[in-house]
Amino acid sequence: MKLVGKTRKEVELEKYEEKLREVHALRQSAYREESDGLFFDWQQGKIKKEEWLLKIAEIKARFPKP
Repeated sequence: MKLVGKTRKEVELEKYEEKLREVHALRQSAYREESDGLFFDWQQGKIKKEEWLLKIAEIKARFPKP
């Protein structure tokens, strides 16, 4: 019986998916710590919606998808 390794494309896809999971985890943490509070402030009329959306954009720029 011959064992067949992964193709180069499969290995690259796995690496990409791992990097994507890392970015999602970093974003999720940043959203929770930095933007969730702003969302509730916006809902209560304490800040403008744009402030919350700017924070989200900032987080996405800090942790870009691969």
